[in-house]
Amino acid sequence: MGARGKAADKARTQAHALPPLMPETPAASAHVDWNVEESALYANMPFFMRVLAYLNRFIGHCTSVCMICNKPLKYSGLRPTICGDALCVWTHEKFGFGLDMISELNVGGGAVKGESIDLLVSLAYASANHPNADYALDPFPDGVRVQVGSQTVSFQKSGHRDKDLVVQKLRMLPPMKDLVGIPNEEVLKRELDARDPMLFHLLRWLITSNPSLIQKVTDEEQKIPQFGDMAQFRFLSLPPDRAEKFMEMKRKKGSFYAFHGSPFHNWHSIIRYGLKNFSNTKRMTCGAAYGPGIYLGKDMMTSMGYTGQGYAYQSQQPSSTGPLRDRDAKTPEQMLKDRIENRDTGLTCMAVCEVIRGDVHNHGNILVEPDEAQVATRMLLIFDEKTVQRKNVDGDEIAEAMNRIFNE
Repeated sequence: MGARGKAADKARTQAHALPPLMPETPAASAHVDWNVEESALYANMPFFMRVLAYLNRFIGHCTSVCMICNKPLKYSGLRPTICGDALCVWTHEKFGFGLDMISELNVGGGAVKGESIDLLVSLAYASANHPNADYALDPFPDGVRVQVGSQTVSFQKSGHRDKDLVVQKLRMLPPMKDLVGIPNEEVLKRELDARDPMLFHLLRWLITSNPSLIQKVTDEEQKIPQFGDMAQFRFLSLPPDRAEKFMEMKRKKGSFYAFHGSPFHNWHSIIRYGLKNFSNTKRMTCGAAYGPGIYLGKDMMTSMGYTGQGYAYQSQQPSSTGPLRDRDAKTPEQMLKDRIENRDTGLTCMAVCEVIRGDVHNHGNILVEPDEAQVATRMLLIFDEKTVQRKNVDGDEIAEAMNRIFNE
C-alpha cells in the first residue's frame, strides 16, 4: 500500500476513533473544553458520533458539575446535584431535571420507604435550630422561591436569611411514611401544597442538594451486629473517580476502619460536602490539637466525645428484658425511628469510615488523616440514649463484616 493509501486509512481510523478520556478535573468553564487537536478530530465525525463523544465526556464528571449550568461544584459527591445559584435552583424547580421524587420516597422498599429522606429533614431541622444557623445550615435554601398569587415567597427576609421560617416549614413536613404510595409528583405536590405551598419545593431542594447515597440497612445479613439497635445507613459520598483512586490506594497499602463523631447539627453539611479537612477554618468545631486533618477515633467511645453527647459506656449490654423495654410499648429501635420522623434534635450521629494505611497520624485512640482523599465514608449510625451501644466497639472488631459488605 502506498503512502497516500496509508494516510487515508489513518485519517479514517482517527475520524471514527473513540473519544479521548476526559480530564480528571472538570473544566472551569460552563462547557466541556476541547483542545485544538481534539476539535479537529471531532470535526471529522458524523453528527451523532460527536453527540456521543460529548456525552462520554459529560457523564464521566457529571457528579462534579452542576446538572443545570455545568459549572464545577465546590464539593463533588456520588450523585448528580445542582449548585446554589438561584437561577439553577429555580430552573431545577421549574423543570425537575435529574430527580424523580416518587422514586426517592420509595428507596429501600418495604417498611423503610422514605426513612432516608426523614433523616435529611431531621438533620436540616437540627441545623436550622442551631443558635448559629448561618454556619450550621450550609447549604441554605437560598434559591427556593415560590409564586403564591402575585407574591414571590422565599427564605429571605429583608435581604437576610430567615432561618426561623426554615424551621417553621421543616416542622410542617409530614413523616415520609405518610407520603409513600402517592402515584406521581403532581399528586405529591397537591398533597403538600394543601399544607403549605413552600413544602414541595423545600423537600425537593433537600433531596436534590444531597450528592451522597444514604440508604437504610434492613437486611440482617448486611447489618453490622456490633451496632445493635442503632439505625444503620449506608453512607457513600465519594464521586466515582475519587472512589476508584481510593480503591487503588487500598489495593496497594491496605485499609482499616475508624469512627468520626460530630454534633448532630453538623451533619446537614457533612453529607453534602463530605468529610473535609476544616482544621483552622471557621468550620472547625473541636480544635486541632494534633495538627490539621480529619479527626477519627479508633473506637466509638473516642468519637463519642466529639458528638456533644455524654452517653455512658458499660462493660455489659443491658438486658433486653430490662426496665426500659418493659416500660415502653415499642422497642428502642422503633422509638428511634419515631424520633427521626418527629425531627428530634437530641439524636447522635456518627460515621464509620474506611482509611488508607500509612499516612495517618496516630495519637493513642485519636487518629488524624491530613489527606481527605484517603478517607471514605461507609456507614452512618443514628442513635439515642436507649439504642447506644453500652459496650465499646473498635474498628478492628467490625473489619471483617465491613469488608464483606463493601467489597462485594
